Amino acid sequence: MSSKIDDYIANRPRYDGFADNLFWAYACWQAFWVAVQDGELKFGRKHFMIRAKFFKGYREGKYHITDLYRNNIAKMQCNNMCWYCQCELPASELTADHVFPRVKGGSNDMDNIIFVCKHCNSSKGAKDMVEWFVERDQIPHYWLIGHYLKQVVQYAEENKLMNKDLDEVGAMELPFSIKSILFFHNRNIWEYYLKILNTEGDVNDLKPDILMQNNQVIPQ
Repeated sequence: MSSKIDDYIANRPRYDGFADNLFWAYACWQAFWVAVQDGELKFGRKHFMIRAKFFKGYREGKYHITDLYRNNIAKMQCNNMCWYCQCELPASELTADHVFPRVKGGSNDMDNIIFVCKHCNSSKGAKDMVEWFVERDQIPHYWLIGHYLKQVVQYAEENKLMNKDLDEVGAMELPFSIKSILFFHNRNIWEYYLKILNTEGDVNDLKPDILMQNNQVIPQ
């Protein structure tokens, strides 16, 4: 079934292997984060080099994507807001949402828990987190993107998916969406995100629809 996220994914994946596509998405996230710190509005030569360096390192096993330890500390420290809509709430009014839905095999471990408001929790339900944001014409907070991709890596390593083809993994019952990984290959999305963050925009106003060009955005 087609969904809104399909509009932001290239007709063909960049790589045949599942791990390569996942590593590329995470390397894009890292290049994005450096560009944010640099105050840039788009990727430059430095950021492309960082993306290529980390992708090559992950692919060759020289670098390893870290676990969710620091992410879990951040979740405990920032316990007065919804991690989805960013609204401020007392900790007593927040609910625990499963990033990977329980009904799809997500665990009750802290790695899979995000504290959110009741409205967001109810709205997301058993949907994939990234697809849920995109269906609402929004992009997840950059911190959530890193959290999500790390979780995918962790799940894939535990379930021995890293050496499989993308098509083979895509045919499996998974707690995450292959489309969400490919969504983060799209350079236009990252650069629009940069423009918002580095011109004092509101992260909650990110609208992927603005990125559409002739009904197709080709990831770079």
